[in-house]
Formats: sequence, C-alpha cells, structure tokens
Amino acid sequence: MQRIVVRHLSGSKSNQVEEFPLNLFNEIILGRDPSATVKYDPERDDLVSSLHAKISPDPNDASQFIVTDLNSRNGTYLNKQRIVGTAKITPGDVIQLGPGGPEFKFDLEPRPMSTVKSTREAEAGSLGATVPSTRQVDLGTPATRSVSLSTPVSSSSPTGTVGKATVERMISQNIAITKRTEGRRYMMTGGIALAVIVLLFGGVAAYLYLRSTPPPPGPPAAMAPNEIAKSFKNTVVRIDVVWRLTSPDGGLVYQRYDCDGRPCFIEVKAPDGTTVIEPELVYDKQYYVTGNAIGSSVTASGFVISNDGFILTNKHVAFGWESPYTFPKEAERAVLKTLDGKQKAINTREELNWIPSLTKQTVYSYVTENKKSRRIEQRMFNGKNERLDVFFPGATEKNVAQALKPSEIQDVAMIRVNLPGNLPKADPVASTDSIKQGDAVIILGYPVNSPATYGYREDIVTARQAQLVFDPNVNAGNIGRLLQAASAKKRGIYSEIGDVYELAMNSTDAGYDGAPVFDGRGKVIGIVRIEKRLESPIAVAVPIQYGMALTSVGNAK
Repeated sequence: MQRIVVRHLSGSKSNQVEEFPLNLFNEIILGRDPSATVKYDPERDDLVSSLHAKISPDPNDASQFIVTDLNSRNGTYLNKQRIVGTAKITPGDVIQLGPGGPEFKFDLEPRPMSTVKSTREAEAGSLGATVPSTRQVDLGTPATRSVSLSTPVSSSSPTGTVGKATVERMISQNIAITKRTEGRRYMMTGGIALAVIVLLFGGVAAYLYLRSTPPPPGPPAAMAPNEIAKSFKNTVVRIDVVWRLTSPDGGLVYQRYDCDGRPCFIEVKAPDGTTVIEPELVYDKQYYVTGNAIGSSVTASGFVISNDGFILTNKHVAFGWESPYTFPKEAERAVLKTLDGKQKAINTREELNWIPSLTKQTVYSYVTENKKSRRIEQRMFNGKNERLDVFFPGATEKNVAQALKPSEIQDVAMIRVNLPGNLPKADPVASTDSIKQGDAVIILGYPVNSPATYGYREDIVTARQAQLVFDPNVNAGNIGRLLQAASAKKRGIYSEIGDVYELAMNSTDAGYDGAPVFDGRGKVIGIVRIEKRLESPIAVAVPIQYGMALTSVGNAK
C-alpha cells in the first residue's frame, strides 16, 4: 500500500517521520491548528500558520502530487523557492513553511518506477566561470597643444602664421572625435531598440503561456440535499450493538436491586479523596436480587471514511462501557447507601454521571473449594460487544465489525468491516475554520422510529424469506450555535457539553447518533451526537477533526 512519508528536517518535529496511507488520506493539511493532519507546536513553530499548506494528489494526474499554500502569512517554499498558489512536487523535494520555519522532505513509499530524481539546486558559486566585465575605453579627447601666436620665434621661422600641416592635423582630430561620438550614439540607440524588442517578445510569450495554462480549480459547487443523498447515501451505515460490562475473567457484572425492592447505589471513596456515587455492583448473580447485567442495546449510524472499510461513529455506540451510562427507567428512583451507613432516596437521572469501565468500587466473586466459599476481589473492569453489526443501504446481509479505537477526548470512535473491493467513502472537509452560525447542513442517518422496510432473500431452507432493508433518512437543518469546550475558553465563554456544533434539525431520534453532517458542498464537517444530559434532548455535532485524528499513524503527536 503506497503511503506519503514526511521526514522532518528542522523545527519542533526535527528527526521525526510521519506516514500517511493514501487509501486513508486524500490530502494532508500542515499547520498548528488541532485539525491539521501534521500538527506543529503552537509555541516553537510560530512561523507556521494555523492552516499553512496542504499536500494532495494532482487532480489532473492522480499519480503526481502538488503542494498548495493556504494563504499563509509567511509563505511556503519548495526547494528554497517561494511558491504562489500550487506547485508540483516529487519524492525528495524539500518543503519549508515560512523563511526560517520548519522544513521536511516529501517522499513516497514505495516510490513509483517513473519517479525522476528532483533537480539539484545550484549554489551561487557554481554557475560557471565568471565573465570579466568589459573594460571601458577612455574616449577622452587628447589635449590640444596650444600655439601662442604672440610668442617670438626664431628669425628663420615665419612670424604670426600657422603652418598647413598644423591645420590639417587639427581637422583630422576633429573628424575622429565626431566619428567616435556618432558611434556611441548609434550603439545607444541600437541597445534601446534591442531592449524594446526583447520586452515585446517576452510579453507576447507570457501572454500565450498564461492563455494556454488552465486556471486553478475553484471551490466545489454547492449541492442540493437530494444531490448529497444520491452521492453519499451508500457511505452511511446502520449499526446495531449489544454490549456488557465484564470482570477480569470475562464474567458479567450486575447491579443489586434489593434495597427495599429498588436499585441500590453506594458512596465510594475515589483515590483522590473525593466521594462519588455508583451503582452497587455484584459479580455472582445467584447470591443477590439483581436487575439485568450492566450493559445496553444500541441502534445508531456511522459512515465509511476509507475504501478499505474504516468507519466513524460515536464512542458511546462502539465502546459503551467507556461512556456515561444510561440507566433503565426503573433505576431512576433508587436508594443510596452513604459512607456513614445511612440510606436515602435519590434520582439517578439528576445526580449520577457514571462511566462503567472507570468504577472505583471493589466487587467480590466467590469460589467454592472443599465445600467452602472463598471471596476474590475484582477491581479491573472492561466491556465487550456481544454484537457489533453493520448494515449497508439496500442490503439484507449484516456485516460483523471490529471496534478499533475510541477517542480519549470526544464522543467519537473508529470501527472496521472487512469486505473485498473498494467501498464508497465520504470525504471530510479540509478545514473547519470557515464554519459559521447559520450554515446549512444535511444529515444522513437511520432514526429508530422510522418505519421498517423489507426485501426478500432467497434461502436454501425457506426458499424466500422477508428481510429488513435499511435506507438512510435525509434531514436538512443548519448550524444553530458553535459551542466550545472549557479547555479553549476563548473570550471566557465555553459550553457545558464541550466542543460541538449545536444543530437546528427536526429530529433528536437516537438512531442519528454517529451520522455524518455534510456541508453544502458534500464534505463531512461533523458527527451527530444526541445530547441527552440536558432537560430536553438536542442534536449536536462533534467537529470532524476529532474523528480524523483517530486515523493518524506513525509518531505524530
């Protein structure tokens, strides 16, 4: 699999190497912005703009590559020469972000057979022998010897007269001076005429070159909702998940339900000394009155981001045990056991934000040996997906997926299905800096409350069997607000639900979780999350750069 290799030569990333598989990256953004593919240090690399430049395949020849300056403040340099707009690059070229800024070498692995070694830049001293400057001839007129006519001469010389030879010599000198002056005038006139001819031909050549060069491609045209649905619906998938919380040996974990017939919760001391509230967990169901095992069933959406089956969705969909837990309806009115041994009624919807895999309590299991029970501490908890199925539009077959990678900072995760051939994929927007309040957006997803549709599948046993067939819904809306996380604190204003776009759309159905949010040009700008922690659910979108960060490889930081 061919990949782009970035070998950093200077700057904060000096001596580092980053690799980007071409099947995962249509372009590589260079800059200090968190959404950049190659992220530079905001303090040490201060000559680099937020979104400085990008590397992408040549739209006219996919086997070639170009570098484009994104209107950076300090410019982009290719082999020491500043570029304007876009320039072609070949393996071995050195790119610099601003004069004195960080440099890196562009490469491809494996290199194409047709790759030509990049032109070596000549040094100033190696341009050949220096041509000596033309010596200027002194055209000054020799001083004419004056003849004093009043000076007495010898008696043998004529008095008061100038000889014929002297007059002829004076005339000859004047003629020579006149010829030299005319020659210089003719030379100057000829030089000016030659310069005019050169400028004229140069202007004509430049005009013909610019006329024959195609203009750089402009931004893609705006697309109507039906065009986006037609172009990208096959990239959007339905995801069905069943997960359970497990102990280290793989056993299921339950919540006690024997506190006056209601669910039991307890206060637990965290390692930092704070007191947290958690459901009272037990490992062996036969010893207690319990509810269902800790876990959940989820129906949601996702979308393909690479031709070989990588899919983005929400973290709480693919890794439910690493996300805030939604308790069943009957668990909302419960009993809390405090550290001082007292009990009181609580409403878990109002007072609890519990992540199962991060529980602070110790759970005990029991092993019977020699007719005696021995108690064993269980401290580490994990989760497992008993089911993680992906359905493509119009297909009746399910595809078993693998949960690959959750985000540590946002509600996004990456899963994968292994299918032959190239899958259709959605492309992320290059930069989210231009997104603003009021922008129109299109959401493609699988709401749970949408009426079911069926198709028929030929089966060896049943001959013909009705099967569910899924087709994504189209939901048009706009960006209601741009909210930012507390870590940003720009202007001192931040959101209680993190760095998201609040969406104005006509549905908050949980089936839209993980769905792609397209802008008006068909680029994905975010991933839907139905926010249920507020008094009334709302739809928000996690910015796409958090999802694309999960695709980074190499030693990128």
